Order: sequence, then structure tokens, then C-alpha cells
Amino acid sequence: LNGGGSASGWKLQLSNGQGSSSHTQKSEEYTRKQLKAYQDLYNEVRQAPPLGILSYKVKCDIENLCSDKDERRLLVSKVHRESGCSPLFIACKKGNIEIVEYLLSHCDADVEQKGLYEVQDDRTVHHVSPLWCAR
Repeated sequence: LNGGGSASGWKLQLSNGQGSSSHTQKSEEYTRKQLKAYQDLYNEVRQAPPLGILSYKVKCDIENLCSDKDERRLLVSKVHRESGCSPLFIACKKGNIEIVEYLLSHCDADVEQKGLYEVQDDRTVHHVSPLWCAR
């Protein structure tokens, strides 16, 4: 998963073509599943109301796709290219306590990964940690 020029802000970076065709196809399928899981997570967090929760489907997709916390951390700590924020940052900003708790306890999301926070009064933008902007 890399920031890219697609409408969702992400593009798929597929394997370099080395290895067997079957292995390459499995790699591409896994990468597509990662992209889909990240997009679903990002969209759900972005659209969640204050004090919202993640759907069972999104949680299951993440946990079934990523076998350990290291893989989950890599997936959920991605910064969306267009917003400049990770799902944890958005959940903290919106005060979604249960989503924050899930991302930290089950996925070991990076609490030091900074995102863009705009102060509404003067429209200044700051590069801060998720916990800095938590409600």
C-alpha cells in the first residue's frame, strides 16, 4: 500500500514480477485484500459519528487478513494521502473512544504517527500526534 493518485488516495503496488506466476498471483491477491481492508477501515472511521464503533466486518477483515499485531500495525498505521491522517488520528480527533481502544489494543496502532490538524478558529494547520488532538 502506498500513497497514490487514485480517487481514494491509494494505489496498489504489485510485485516486481519475479518468482512463479502462482506466487505472484497470490501476492497480488493479498495486496488487494490489504488495500480493501485499509479502505474499509479508513472510510468507516471517517464516517463514524462521535462515540461510534467499528463494524464487526471491518474488525474481522483486519484480524483474518493480518495474523499478528505487527501486520495489523502496518495496516492500520497507514497515512491516507489526501487527508494526511491515519485512522487512529481521525478516531482521536472525533472522540471515538471504542475505535481508538480497538486500534491501540488489538492492532497496536502507532500513537506517535503525526497527522494534519486544522484549528477551526484561525484555519492554521498543525502536524501533531493523534493523542494531541483527542477530545
